[in-house]
Amino acid sequence: MRILSILLLALITVSSNAHSVNKKKVDCKDIDIKCASTVTATFDENSTLWLLWSQNQSLVLQTSTDYGKSYSKPKVIEKINEPISSRGENRPKIIVDKDNIYLSWARPGKKRFTGDVRFSASYDKGKTFIDPITVNNDQLEIGHSFNEMQLQNNHVSLIWLDKREAFWAKKKNQPYLGSALYKGQWKPEGKQFSNQKLADNTCVCCRIALTTDSDENLVVMWRHIFGDNIRDHALLSEVDNKLQRVSDDNWKINGCPHQGPGLSIDNDGKRHMVWYTQGNNRKGVFYRSQSAENFKSSDIFDFSISDKQNHHPHVLASNNRVDIVWLTFNGEYWDLMRRASVDSGKSFKSPEILDSSSDEADRPFLISDNKRTFVSWHKKGAGYRLIAL
Repeated sequence: MRILSILLLALITVSSNAHSVNKKKVDCKDIDIKCASTVTATFDENSTLWLLWSQNQSLVLQTSTDYGKSYSKPKVIEKINEPISSRGENRPKIIVDKDNIYLSWARPGKKRFTGDVRFSASYDKGKTFIDPITVNNDQLEIGHSFNEMQLQNNHVSLIWLDKREAFWAKKKNQPYLGSALYKGQWKPEGKQFSNQKLADNTCVCCRIALTTDSDENLVVMWRHIFGDNIRDHALLSEVDNKLQRVSDDNWKINGCPHQGPGLSIDNDGKRHMVWYTQGNNRKGVFYRSQSAENFKSSDIFDFSISDKQNHHPHVLASNNRVDIVWLTFNGEYWDLMRRASVDSGKSFKSPEILDSSSDEADRPFLISDNKRTFVSWHKKGAGYRLIAL
């Protein structure tokens, strides 16, 4: 638990120095992205940037048609008026598919560590939205959260962490570690989601990495609980639905690090993975890949900056290019870091600093409009940045 305390302290530490952004007080009575704790970004087929955040128990949309040089007026989605989880690993999600906009978020319950996964959709490019629905179908006052969303064969699929297996095990006086991994697929004709368990014993509060392969099969990566609280990473593909251990860090910890993995599949089907660990076998942030032919794993590459704390890696691969971004912290300020490969992850260029902040910083994410790759990064109070790579 001492390791966990140190990690959490590092995540909230803020101070001032030469790298700092000038802090300005923002009047959060008005809708302003600077008031957001987290921002989720995506592109549509016309390279319009869509931003989603939570403020005053509502979800807010904003767009840019010029890669962040200017933005539309923020649009508050009036249909959604409820508590919304929006911090760190647990944040609202958005998919824009032609005229369809799909939103998902976690609504915290009245009791601690409880909540539901929620969903709404627009079929007229955001002019109107359907009434929010609850995705999990168990009607239990337990934890359902850390949801990820993906289009799969033109259908919306959701993956989330679900405590129902732990709930029923406790009722039977049986042991159960962590949460379960669940999948739901949107059935618009019935205005409901299917619910299907994919795996038991996941870490309870690390984000899930989710994507699809060339055949539209879901591929999921998450922090799993192996044996006696060993919290390393697992991967599952719908091709065979077999759980595969993809990191052997041997991190034994009775707690959640709040640091999930990143996963991307390139045009040739090669899988690219990044993660954070403080295991007995290795400490820092790491990358490895799996070949498209037989999914044999590569050697593990350590891209940590040795004299700093390293956190929250994310990866995006396309053709032979692989980009990795993450945050480092030196006790005073955060640096947004990048490493790039042009040979499909066989080698990486030297690390570079893209931005810095002493203010509260969100996790960085890589996004693409299929023309260029960008870093999406938000600093509360300072605002949102879209950084072209």
